[in-house]
Amino acid sequence: MASSPHQPEGKQISIIQILLITQLGIFFLVVLFSLLVPIYTDEIAWKMISARYFLDGNALLYVFPQCQSSFISHPPVWSLPFYFFQSLLYSNLSHLFKLRILGVISFLGWIFVTWRFVIKLSKFDTMQPWKILAWMTAFLGLGVLPLAMVINRPEQNILLGLTLITFLPFIRKISNAPMTWMHLLLWSVFFPIHPKTLIFLPLLLTSFWISVKNWKSRLFAFGILFIFIFQTQTFWKARTACPEVPALQEVVDFHMIKPKYAFTNTAGFFNTGFSNLKNISRQLQHIKFSPYYDQNWLPPLKEKNITSTRLIHISLEKILKGFSKLGFIFILLALIQKIRHQEFPEFMIGAAWVISLTALTFLQTVKNFYEISLFFPAVGFIFILVFRKEYIQNSYRKILNLFGILFLLTAITSETY
Repeated sequence: MASSPHQPEGKQISIIQILLITQLGIFFLVVLFSLLVPIYTDEIAWKMISARYFLDGNALLYVFPQCQSSFISHPPVWSLPFYFFQSLLYSNLSHLFKLRILGVISFLGWIFVTWRFVIKLSKFDTMQPWKILAWMTAFLGLGVLPLAMVINRPEQNILLGLTLITFLPFIRKISNAPMTWMHLLLWSVFFPIHPKTLIFLPLLLTSFWISVKNWKSRLFAFGILFIFIFQTQTFWKARTACPEVPALQEVVDFHMIKPKYAFTNTAGFFNTGFSNLKNISRQLQHIKFSPYYDQNWLPPLKEKNITSTRLIHISLEKILKGFSKLGFIFILLALIQKIRHQEFPEFMIGAAWVISLTALTFLQTVKNFYEISLFFPAVGFIFILVFRKEYIQNSYRKILNLFGILFLLTAITSETY
């Protein structure tokens, strides 16, 4: 992907540089056009139930008034900073276009934060910062992913929180006490976002364990974390309950397997979970251009354009299926290499990401289109963490250059369409 500091760049690298520059320009143009993505009804609903705390008498109202037991709820006191920021940004939605503008700003802000963290990692010190940004945007530019990334749903906030949690262990100049409070603050605004934040506990625990070495600080923080977890689970269980309308309760429960079924219905729990894992290809379907409305979020392709995009579909399908088949093996081998070379922080964070993402896929029965805005960046983080500096040396460079050209062409082609 990048030349060695002791080797002159050849013709192949020059081609990649041209493609990278082209990719950067097209990607940010696509992000500009993403302002035209229609407002999805879920975006409005989530702001209604999270941004009106101070307008509705210090209480949260749910979207289903027929669910009397959960229509009015009171969040834990420690979660109020999250609802304050939500209220500050979204309590006034008289102009719905505000959702899309802030969604685009949030996406660009996340790209900047992630890019700044990545270029600080020593493994990428031989790669120019603008090239790192270009490779990042190439991955984020596949198919309709850049359009899904601006959807102003909880996934945006979850991704930003997980990004900060991922890179905190690599900040070396902060002592135990300030680092502990930084984690606690992050947890307090992370858990109120969505109930599935609890699935990422392996990542949160691993990040904190690496960041803080003092046992007293660890015990103190884990005690607070236990309170956060218990109250988060209690709050969301009460908020999504609807005994008054069993049919609606069944629809809500169908989206994700309840962990309690592992004890009450063990066979059904694991059968459904493994079926969900097999259905991971659904994420690949969501990233492709569609000839029909997919959950009413993007207009369908016109009949005359379906044939013209067949090449894009084929290339996207091949490259993404290649990722899914070879990626697991590559990640396992890379993680083993990190153990052998005693790169424990990156190994532990990478492994925690794998466990968390596997748990999410296992528990999630319904894989909606907007999940790709969390799933694919998570895959990207795993590759960043398991990537070894040796991969850009001579023995790997030709393979990476060839793959890089195909990858960039796929990203540029899909973005240009």
